[in-house]
Amino acid sequence: MSWTPHLTEHEAAVLRLLARGHTHTEIAEMLRIRPKVAGSLIHQMRISLRARTTPHAVAIGYETGILEPGVERSVR
Repeated sequence: MSWTPHLTEHEAAVLRLLARGHTHTEIAEMLRIRPKVAGSLIHQMRISLRARTTPHAVAIGYETGILEPGVERSVR
């Protein structure tokens, strides 16, 4: 894939957490933000990645190198 999306630090953190299987509510708790803010970040991350669904966003994350299999990074 030649296109490289740009994500904010928060959007990238949300993508990593989603890739690990965390729910919307868990993400809000882990990032210490309101669930509505977590939802907004997830939505904006999907827009930035041009993803139709959340699993599609995770797939794009791996395809573009934003996510790396087996690499555990801190959330913040």
